[in-house]
Amino acid sequence: MERNVQLAEASRDPRPFARTDLSAGDLRLLHRKRWGQAQVRVATIDGQPWVIKDFSHSIVAKYLWGRWLLSRELRALRQLDDVPGTPDGAFRLDRDAICYHYVAGETLRDLRHRRETLDGTFFYRLEETVGNMHARGVAHMDLGNLRNLLVNRSTGQPHVIDFGSALFLAAAPFGLATRMRRIDRSRLYKCWRQLSPDTLDDERRQYLQQHYHKHHFKPKHWGSQMTTSIRQFFHNPTLRKGFRAIRLPLGILLVVLLASQIKEDWFWPGAAISTLGALLQAWAFACIDTQTTLANRGPYSLVRNPQYITRFLLVIGIVVMTGNPWLIAIASVIYYFYAVTRVEREEALLPEVFGAAYRTYCESVPRFVPRLANLDRDKLLYWNPRAFRKNHGLTNLATVFGGLLAIYLWVFLVR
Repeated sequence: MERNVQLAEASRDPRPFARTDLSAGDLRLLHRKRWGQAQVRVATIDGQPWVIKDFSHSIVAKYLWGRWLLSRELRALRQLDDVPGTPDGAFRLDRDAICYHYVAGETLRDLRHRRETLDGTFFYRLEETVGNMHARGVAHMDLGNLRNLLVNRSTGQPHVIDFGSALFLAAAPFGLATRMRRIDRSRLYKCWRQLSPDTLDDERRQYLQQHYHKHHFKPKHWGSQMTTSIRQFFHNPTLRKGFRAIRLPLGILLVVLLASQIKEDWFWPGAAISTLGALLQAWAFACIDTQTTLANRGPYSLVRNPQYITRFLLVIGIVVMTGNPWLIAIASVIYYFYAVTRVEREEALLPEVFGAAYRTYCESVPRFVPRLANLDRDKLLYWNPRAFRKNHGLTNLATVFGGLLAIYLWVFLVR
Protein backbone atom coordinates (compact mmCIF):
# COMPACT_ATOMS: atom_id res chain seq x y z
CA MET A 1 0.00 0.00 0.00
CA GLU A 2 2.76 2.45 0.97
CA ARG A 3 4.64 1.59 -2.22
CA ASN A 4 1.55 2.35 -4.32
CA VAL A 5 1.12 5.71 -2.58
CA GLN A 6 4.73 6.61 -3.34
CA LEU A 7 4.28 5.67 -7.00
CA ALA A 8 1.08 7.71 -7.22
CA GLU A 9 2.83 10.74 -5.74
CA ALA A 10 5.71 10.30 -8.18
CA SER A 11 3.29 10.23 -11.11
CA ARG A 12 1.60 13.44 -9.93
CA ASP A 13 4.90 15.24 -9.26
CA PRO A 14 7.59 13.88 -11.63
CA ARG A 15 11.21 14.86 -11.13
CA PRO A 16 12.40 17.60 -13.48
CA PHE A 17 15.53 15.56 -14.19
CA ALA A 18 17.45 12.47 -13.06
CA ARG A 19 21.06 11.93 -12.02
CA THR A 20 21.87 10.64 -15.50
CA ASP A 21 21.02 14.09 -16.86
CA LEU A 22 23.66 15.81 -14.74
CA SER A 23 26.50 14.92 -17.07
CA ALA A 24 24.80 16.97 -19.78
CA GLY A 25 24.45 20.00 -17.55
CA ASP A 26 27.02 22.62 -16.73
CA LEU A 27 28.14 21.39 -13.30
CA ARG A 28 30.17 23.61 -11.01
CA LEU A 29 31.09 23.39 -7.35
CA LEU A 30 29.20 25.93 -5.27
CA HIS A 31 31.52 25.83 -2.26
CA ARG A 32 34.17 23.56 -0.77
CA LYS A 33 32.81 20.87 1.48
CA ARG A 34 34.16 19.61 4.77
CA TRP A 35 34.39 15.97 5.73
CA GLY A 36 30.99 14.53 6.51
CA GLN A 37 29.11 17.28 4.70
CA ALA A 38 27.18 17.16 1.46
CA GLN A 39 28.79 18.20 -1.78
CA VAL A 40 26.89 21.26 -3.06
CA ARG A 41 26.99 21.95 -6.78
CA VAL A 42 25.04 23.94 -9.33
CA ALA A 43 23.82 22.25 -12.50
CA THR A 44 22.21 23.98 -15.44
CA ILE A 45 19.45 21.80 -16.89
CA ASP A 46 17.56 23.13 -19.91
CA GLY A 47 18.74 26.64 -19.06
CA GLN A 48 17.51 26.44 -15.45
CA PRO A 49 20.13 26.44 -12.66
CA TRP A 50 19.59 23.91 -9.89
CA VAL A 51 21.38 23.28 -6.61
CA ILE A 52 22.33 19.62 -6.05
CA LYS A 53 23.07 18.70 -2.45
CA ASP A 54 24.74 15.30 -2.70
CA PHE A 55 26.11 12.77 -0.20
CA SER A 56 26.87 10.02 -2.74
CA HIS A 57 30.61 10.76 -2.66
CA SER A 58 30.98 9.74 1.02
CA ILE A 59 30.37 6.10 1.91
CA VAL A 60 30.46 6.82 5.64
CA ALA A 61 28.41 10.02 5.78
CA LYS A 62 25.59 8.98 3.49
CA TYR A 63 24.78 5.83 5.45
CA LEU A 64 25.24 7.22 8.96
CA TRP A 65 23.58 10.63 8.71
CA GLY A 66 23.51 11.96 5.14
CA ARG A 67 20.25 10.43 3.94
CA TRP A 68 18.51 11.34 7.20
CA LEU A 69 19.65 14.96 6.95
CA LEU A 70 18.53 15.16 3.33
CA SER A 71 15.07 13.87 4.26
CA ARG A 72 14.73 16.49 6.98
CA GLU A 73 15.89 19.31 4.75
CA LEU A 74 13.57 18.22 1.94
CA ARG A 75 10.65 18.17 4.38
CA ALA A 76 11.49 21.71 5.53
CA LEU A 77 11.82 23.02 1.95
CA ARG A 78 8.51 21.48 0.95
CA GLN A 79 6.77 23.13 3.91
CA LEU A 80 8.24 26.46 2.76
CA ASP A 81 7.80 25.90 -0.98
CA ASP A 82 5.78 29.08 -1.66
CA VAL A 83 7.29 31.28 1.07
CA PRO A 84 9.08 34.24 -0.59
CA GLY A 85 12.79 34.34 0.20
CA THR A 86 13.25 30.56 0.53
CA PRO A 87 14.33 27.99 -2.11
CA ASP A 88 11.51 26.41 -4.10
CA GLY A 89 11.06 23.45 -6.40
CA ALA A 90 12.73 21.00 -3.99
CA PHE A 91 12.65 17.32 -4.90
CA ARG A 92 14.54 14.11 -4.13
CA LEU A 93 16.97 13.29 -6.93
CA ASP A 94 17.69 9.87 -5.42
CA ARG A 95 18.48 8.44 -1.99
CA ASP A 96 21.72 10.42 -1.74
CA ALA A 97 20.77 13.84 -3.12
CA ILE A 98 18.13 16.56 -3.13
CA CYS A 99 17.71 19.44 -5.57
CA TYR A 100 16.07 22.85 -5.56
CA HIS A 101 16.09 25.99 -7.65
CA TYR A 102 19.31 27.97 -7.45
CA VAL A 103 18.99 31.29 -5.62
CA ALA A 104 21.18 34.02 -7.06
CA GLY A 105 22.59 36.52 -4.62
CA GLU A 106 25.52 37.64 -2.52
CA THR A 107 26.08 36.31 0.99
CA LEU A 108 26.00 38.68 3.93
CA ARG A 109 29.31 37.19 4.95
CA ASP A 110 30.95 38.66 1.85
CA LEU A 111 29.38 42.04 2.60
CA ARG A 112 30.68 41.98 6.14
CA HIS A 113 34.19 41.15 4.96
CA ARG A 114 34.09 44.19 2.69
CA ARG A 115 32.67 46.26 5.56
CA GLU A 116 29.61 47.16 3.53
CA THR A 117 26.22 47.98 5.04
CA LEU A 118 22.64 47.30 3.96
CA ASP A 119 19.47 49.34 3.92
CA GLY A 120 17.18 48.67 6.85
CA THR A 121 14.45 47.71 4.37
CA PHE A 122 16.37 44.52 3.64
CA PHE A 123 16.22 43.40 7.26
CA TYR A 124 12.53 44.25 7.60
CA ARG A 125 11.92 41.94 4.64
CA LEU A 126 14.18 39.30 6.13
CA GLU A 127 12.33 39.54 9.44
CA GLU A 128 9.06 38.98 7.58
CA THR A 129 10.54 35.95 5.82
CA VAL A 130 11.65 34.43 9.12
CA GLY A 131 8.20 35.09 10.57
CA ASN A 132 6.59 33.30 7.61
CA MET A 133 8.96 30.35 8.10
CA HIS A 134 7.90 30.09 11.73
CA ALA A 135 4.26 30.30 10.73
CA ARG A 136 4.85 27.27 8.49
CA GLY A 137 6.37 25.41 11.44
CA VAL A 138 10.06 25.60 10.48
CA ALA A 139 12.90 27.09 12.55
CA HIS A 140 16.13 27.54 10.60
CA MET A 141 18.48 27.35 13.66
CA ASP A 142 21.56 28.61 11.77
CA LEU A 143 20.79 32.21 10.86
CA GLY A 144 23.92 33.32 12.69
CA ASN A 145 25.93 31.89 9.78
CA LEU A 146 25.98 34.81 7.34
CA ARG A 147 26.64 32.43 4.43
CA ASN A 148 23.04 31.26 4.80
CA LEU A 149 21.64 34.75 4.14
CA LEU A 150 21.71 36.18 0.62
CA VAL A 151 20.78 39.53 -0.88
CA ASN A 152 19.70 39.94 -4.49
CA ARG A 153 21.46 43.14 -5.50
CA SER A 154 19.02 43.94 -8.31
CA THR A 155 15.83 43.59 -6.26
CA GLY A 156 17.10 43.93 -2.68
CA GLN A 157 15.16 40.75 -1.82
CA PRO A 158 16.58 38.62 1.04
CA HIS A 159 16.90 34.88 0.72
CA VAL A 160 17.45 32.21 3.37
CA ILE A 161 19.25 29.04 2.25
CA ASP A 162 20.68 25.80 3.70
CA PHE A 163 17.98 24.25 5.88
CA GLY A 164 20.17 21.34 6.95
CA SER A 165 19.91 22.42 10.60
CA ALA A 166 16.17 23.15 10.49
CA LEU A 167 13.86 21.94 13.25
CA PHE A 168 10.10 21.57 13.18
CA LEU A 169 8.08 23.61 15.63
CA ALA A 170 4.97 21.44 15.56
CA ALA A 171 6.90 18.46 16.93
CA ALA A 172 8.41 20.44 19.82
CA PRO A 173 6.83 21.25 23.21
CA PHE A 174 5.55 24.80 23.51
CA GLY A 175 8.47 26.01 25.65
CA LEU A 176 11.09 24.51 23.34
CA ALA A 177 9.33 25.84 20.22
CA THR A 178 9.32 29.33 21.76
CA ARG A 179 13.03 29.08 22.43
CA MET A 180 13.70 27.94 18.86
CA ARG A 181 11.86 31.00 17.52
CA ARG A 182 13.84 33.24 19.84
CA ILE A 183 17.11 31.73 18.66
CA ASP A 184 16.23 32.50 15.03
CA ARG A 185 15.07 36.05 15.75
CA SER A 186 17.97 36.92 18.04
CA ARG A 187 20.48 35.70 15.47
CA LEU A 188 18.69 37.72 12.82
CA TYR A 189 18.94 40.85 14.97
CA LYS A 190 22.62 40.17 15.56
CA CYS A 191 23.19 40.18 11.78
CA TRP A 192 21.07 43.33 11.57
CA ARG A 193 23.25 45.04 14.16
CA GLN A 194 26.40 44.12 12.24
CA LEU A 195 25.30 45.26 8.77
CA SER A 196 22.76 48.00 9.42
CA PRO A 197 23.26 49.20 13.01
CA ASP A 198 21.60 52.59 12.50
CA THR A 199 18.27 51.03 11.50
CA LEU A 200 17.99 48.58 14.41
CA ASP A 201 15.49 50.22 16.76
CA ASP A 202 15.53 50.11 20.56
CA GLU A 203 12.85 47.43 20.80
CA ARG A 204 14.82 44.99 18.67
CA ARG A 205 18.07 45.88 20.43
CA GLN A 206 16.41 45.05 23.73
CA TYR A 207 15.17 41.74 22.31
CA LEU A 208 18.70 40.95 21.11
CA GLN A 209 20.22 41.79 24.47
CA GLN A 210 17.59 39.80 26.34
CA HIS A 211 17.54 36.64 24.27
CA TYR A 212 20.75 36.32 22.26
CA HIS A 213 22.98 36.36 25.33
CA LYS A 214 20.66 33.98 27.13
CA HIS A 215 20.96 31.34 24.42
CA HIS A 216 24.38 31.91 22.90
CA PHE A 217 26.66 34.12 24.97
CA LYS A 218 29.27 32.00 26.71
CA PRO A 219 29.51 32.68 30.43
CA LYS A 220 32.68 33.56 32.22
CA HIS A 221 34.94 30.56 32.80
CA TRP A 222 32.95 28.56 30.22
CA GLY A 223 36.12 26.71 29.23
CA SER A 224 36.79 25.31 32.71
CA GLN A 225 33.11 24.45 33.16
CA MET A 226 33.07 22.61 29.84
CA THR A 227 36.24 20.62 30.54
CA THR A 228 34.96 19.74 34.02
CA SER A 229 31.74 18.40 32.52
CA ILE A 230 33.64 16.35 29.94
CA ARG A 231 35.89 14.89 32.63
CA GLN A 232 32.86 13.91 34.69
CA PHE A 233 31.44 12.21 31.61
CA PHE A 234 34.62 10.15 31.12
CA HIS A 235 34.73 9.32 34.84
CA ASN A 236 31.14 8.02 34.88
CA PRO A 237 31.38 4.37 36.04
CA THR A 238 28.24 3.27 34.20
CA LEU A 239 29.47 4.68 30.91
CA ARG A 240 32.91 3.18 31.40
CA LYS A 241 31.39 -0.24 32.11
CA GLY A 242 29.27 0.01 28.97
CA PHE A 243 32.27 1.09 26.91
CA ARG A 244 34.32 -1.90 28.11
CA ALA A 245 31.52 -4.20 27.01
CA ILE A 246 31.43 -2.86 23.44
CA ARG A 247 34.99 -1.63 22.90
CA LEU A 248 36.02 -4.53 20.64
CA PRO A 249 33.13 -4.30 18.13
CA LEU A 250 33.27 -0.50 18.40
CA GLY A 251 36.98 -0.52 17.60
CA ILE A 252 36.42 -2.80 14.60
CA LEU A 253 33.63 -0.53 13.35
CA LEU A 254 35.81 2.57 13.67
CA VAL A 255 38.69 0.88 11.81
CA VAL A 256 36.32 -0.14 9.01
CA LEU A 257 34.93 3.41 8.74
CA LEU A 258 38.40 4.94 8.78
CA ALA A 259 39.63 2.44 6.18
CA SER A 260 37.08 3.78 3.71
CA GLN A 261 38.56 7.29 4.11
CA ILE A 262 42.29 6.47 3.95
CA LYS A 263 44.19 8.23 1.15
CA GLU A 264 47.22 6.75 -0.57
CA ASP A 265 49.28 9.95 -0.18
CA TRP A 266 48.72 9.97 3.58
CA PHE A 267 49.33 6.29 4.25
CA TRP A 268 53.09 6.50 4.73
CA PRO A 269 53.12 9.54 7.09
CA GLY A 270 50.43 7.87 9.21
CA ALA A 271 52.25 4.52 9.14
CA ALA A 272 55.47 6.24 10.27
CA ILE A 273 53.68 7.79 13.27
CA SER A 274 52.04 4.49 14.24
CA THR A 275 55.37 2.66 13.87
CA LEU A 276 57.06 5.20 16.15
CA GLY A 277 54.29 4.64 18.69
CA ALA A 278 54.70 0.85 18.48
CA LEU A 279 58.49 1.03 19.01
CA LEU A 280 58.19 3.43 21.95
CA GLN A 281 55.50 1.22 23.48
CA ALA A 282 57.83 -1.79 23.15
CA TRP A 283 60.47 0.21 25.02
CA ALA A 284 57.96 0.98 27.78
CA PHE A 285 57.05 -2.74 28.02
CA ALA A 286 60.73 -3.54 28.54
CA CYS A 287 60.92 -1.20 31.54
CA ILE A 288 58.05 -2.62 33.64
CA ASP A 289 59.67 -5.37 35.68
CA THR A 290 56.82 -6.38 38.03
CA GLN A 291 53.51 -4.99 39.18
CA THR A 292 54.97 -4.27 42.62
CA THR A 293 58.16 -2.53 41.42
CA LEU A 294 57.94 1.17 40.60
CA ALA A 295 58.95 1.75 36.97
CA ASN A 296 61.25 4.78 36.87
CA ARG A 297 63.72 3.89 34.13
CA GLY A 298 63.65 4.14 30.36
CA PRO A 299 60.77 6.38 29.19
CA TYR A 300 59.44 6.33 32.76
CA SER A 301 62.37 8.50 33.78
CA LEU A 302 61.02 11.27 31.54
CA VAL A 303 57.23 10.98 32.03
CA ARG A 304 55.01 8.99 34.38
CA ASN A 305 52.67 7.70 31.67
CA PRO A 306 54.64 6.96 28.50
CA GLN A 307 52.24 4.19 27.41
CA TYR A 308 49.40 6.65 26.94
CA ILE A 309 51.64 8.77 24.73
CA THR A 310 52.66 5.75 22.64
CA ARG A 311 49.04 4.60 22.29
CA PHE A 312 48.12 8.08 21.15
CA LEU A 313 50.75 7.86 18.41
CA LEU A 314 49.40 4.45 17.38
CA VAL A 315 45.84 5.74 17.11
CA ILE A 316 46.55 9.14 15.60
CA GLY A 317 48.80 7.57 12.97
CA ILE A 318 45.81 5.65 11.59
CA VAL A 319 43.67 8.80 11.66
CA VAL A 320 46.40 10.79 9.88
CA MET A 321 46.09 8.35 6.97
CA THR A 322 42.73 9.96 6.15
CA GLY A 323 44.41 13.33 5.61
CA ASN A 324 41.45 14.98 7.32
CA PRO A 325 42.45 17.68 9.85
CA TRP A 326 39.00 17.66 11.47
CA LEU A 327 39.17 13.93 12.20
CA ILE A 328 42.69 14.36 13.57
CA ALA A 329 41.56 17.18 15.87
CA ILE A 330 38.47 15.29 17.10
CA ALA A 331 40.44 12.09 17.73
CA SER A 332 43.11 14.06 19.61
CA VAL A 333 40.57 15.76 21.88
CA ILE A 334 38.74 12.51 22.65
CA TYR A 335 41.98 10.69 23.39
CA TYR A 336 43.20 13.53 25.59
CA PHE A 337 40.19 13.31 27.88
CA TYR A 338 40.30 9.51 27.86
CA ALA A 339 43.97 9.47 28.87
CA VAL A 340 43.76 12.24 31.47
CA THR A 341 40.73 10.80 33.25
CA ARG A 342 42.14 7.27 33.27
CA VAL A 343 45.48 8.49 34.62
CA GLU A 344 43.67 10.44 37.34
CA ARG A 345 41.95 7.25 38.48
CA GLU A 346 45.18 5.24 38.37
CA GLU A 347 47.23 7.84 40.22
CA ALA A 348 44.66 7.91 43.01
CA LEU A 349 45.34 4.18 43.64
CA LEU A 350 49.10 3.87 43.05
CA PRO A 351 50.19 5.55 46.33
CA GLU A 352 48.53 2.65 48.15
CA VAL A 353 50.77 0.25 46.22
CA PHE A 354 54.10 2.10 46.19
CA GLY A 355 53.69 4.47 49.14
CA ALA A 356 56.05 7.41 49.63
CA ALA A 357 58.28 6.33 46.74
CA TYR A 358 55.49 7.02 44.27
CA ARG A 359 54.69 10.43 45.78
CA THR A 360 58.36 11.39 45.45
CA TYR A 361 58.37 10.10 41.88
CA CYS A 362 55.31 12.26 41.03
CA GLU A 363 57.01 15.35 42.41
CA SER A 364 60.06 14.95 40.18
CA VAL A 365 58.62 13.39 36.98
CA PRO A 366 55.79 15.08 35.03
CA ARG A 367 52.65 13.28 33.89
CA PHE A 368 52.92 13.65 30.09
CA VAL A 369 55.36 16.41 29.06
CA PRO A 370 59.03 15.52 29.77
CA ARG A 371 61.44 17.87 31.51
CA LEU A 372 64.94 18.12 30.08
CA ALA A 373 66.24 18.64 33.60
CA ASN A 374 65.25 15.02 34.36
CA LEU A 375 67.45 13.64 31.58
CA ASP A 376 69.59 10.92 33.17
CA ARG A 377 71.56 8.84 30.68
CA ASP A 378 71.92 5.84 32.99
CA LYS A 379 68.20 5.67 33.71
CA LEU A 380 67.11 6.50 30.16
CA LEU A 381 69.17 3.83 28.37
CA TYR A 382 67.43 0.85 29.90
CA TRP A 383 66.01 -2.30 28.32
CA ASN A 384 65.04 -5.49 30.13
CA PRO A 385 64.53 -8.38 27.65
CA ARG A 386 62.78 -10.50 30.28
CA ALA A 387 60.27 -7.74 31.03
CA PHE A 388 59.75 -7.22 27.27
CA ARG A 389 58.84 -10.89 26.82
CA LYS A 390 56.76 -11.00 29.98
CA ASN A 391 54.69 -8.00 28.88
CA HIS A 392 54.08 -9.56 25.42
CA GLY A 393 56.05 -6.86 23.66
CA LEU A 394 56.78 -9.02 20.61
CA THR A 395 53.10 -9.93 20.22
CA ASN A 396 52.18 -6.26 20.40
CA LEU A 397 54.69 -5.34 17.69
CA ALA A 398 53.49 -8.17 15.47
CA THR A 399 49.86 -7.04 15.90
CA VAL A 400 50.65 -3.44 15.00
CA PHE A 401 52.76 -4.28 11.96
CA GLY A 402 50.21 -6.88 10.84
CA GLY A 403 47.48 -4.22 11.04
CA LEU A 404 49.57 -1.76 9.05
CA LEU A 405 50.21 -4.44 6.42
CA ALA A 406 46.49 -5.15 6.16
CA ILE A 407 45.76 -1.44 5.68
CA TYR A 408 48.50 -1.23 3.03
CA LEU A 409 47.02 -4.15 1.10
CA TRP A 410 43.53 -2.63 1.33
CA VAL A 411 44.61 0.83 0.16
CA PHE A 412 47.04 -0.10 -2.61
CA LEU A 413 45.93 -3.50 -3.87
CA VAL A 414 42.28 -4.20 -3.00
CA ARG A 415 40.31 -0.95 -2.98
